[in-house]
Amino acid sequence: MTGNTSTTTSAPWEALLAGCVAGLGSRKHVCRQKSIPQEDDVSSPSVFCTEFFLLPRTEELPRIPPFPILPFMRAHHLTRTAKGIAASILSAIGFGLLPTFNAGGEAAGLDTWDRIAIRFFGTAVILLPVLLLRKQDPRLPKGLRFRMFLVAVFAFGMTSVFLFFGYKYAPTGLVTVLHFNYPLIVMLMCSATGTEKLSPSTVAAAFASLLGLTIIIEPWHAGGATIQGIFLALASAVTFAFYVMSLNRQEIKRLDNTVLIFWLSFFSGSVALGFVVIRAVIEGGHPPVDIPSAMLPVLGLIVCSTIGAASLFSIGNRLVGGTTASILSMCEPVTAVLLGWLVLGEQLRTTFLFGAVLVLASATMISVVRIREQDRPRRQSAATRKP
Repeated sequence: MTGNTSTTTSAPWEALLAGCVAGLGSRKHVCRQKSIPQEDDVSSPSVFCTEFFLLPRTEELPRIPPFPILPFMRAHHLTRTAKGIAASILSAIGFGLLPTFNAGGEAAGLDTWDRIAIRFFGTAVILLPVLLLRKQDPRLPKGLRFRMFLVAVFAFGMTSVFLFFGYKYAPTGLVTVLHFNYPLIVMLMCSATGTEKLSPSTVAAAFASLLGLTIIIEPWHAGGATIQGIFLALASAVTFAFYVMSLNRQEIKRLDNTVLIFWLSFFSGSVALGFVVIRAVIEGGHPPVDIPSAMLPVLGLIVCSTIGAASLFSIGNRLVGGTTASILSMCEPVTAVLLGWLVLGEQLRTTFLFGAVLVLASATMISVVRIREQDRPRRQSAATRKP
């Protein structure tokens, strides 16, 4: 969701992706034979490899992508809320990898529309065979097709368009801070529509996370912002907030997540690919691209920062709600800044630690609140049974 414009060499991509591939190949997985009706499967994550993603299902959480950091997601002793919180935080880490892979793609000669088109259309190309191998019908219900197109293009896809083009007209730090106002927008929308009840702790966690993010990014150190850049950054916050709210609609929740992410990516990628083709026709060709250097960043954009991250965010949204998932996603810039320092050699300011502590403390606070809210009925029931 965020993206930088720094240049880098191809070595970091090899290390990052080699770790992901090694972790995936080191695990054994089984497939549960008993099927669950489609209409009851409202929290199934997206998958990109049938062998790795067909995991045993439970009532609380169906198939989970078995990255090396996710084995605990299958633990039966974890509650639905705990798994949703973990999925939201891990999705933030996946999205936090996006700036690193995005910088590699740009250094290889891929411009903004190229990266958007490859990211989304490449995701659809990978997920379609997965659906066919699973013998799952990828078709959408007739009444949902046009609405899914609108959500995909004007919410899911336009968020990346606004962000990536916003970086051209305003400093990256300022764009990031403005974009991450979306949890506040989601919170207000949920409150206005009655989708979720907001507690004082939730509101405090949202503002503390935004304060911590501002301290981490330090937008006041960067100049050169324009009205266009500020507008694009705020527009990205609004479009992503609408995407988060759309995930809470019952007709969306009834979709298997593989089907959901496939169609979101297909519609968004098709429109972006259309812009790429039209531009190539008008300009009489495409600028040269260093394909060997672009392959690993492109795979990272598709596998880690789109399929994995979008799947986990959807799980978190369905299990703990849009407001909580959005607040927990503020861990994303912490990951992005750390990777920028470790991989891209960017400067790490001394205020980063203080801001990171604020963000992580807010994430901890909202997690504790959600777990206690879920556990309250169980405690009350246990109290009424006491003689």
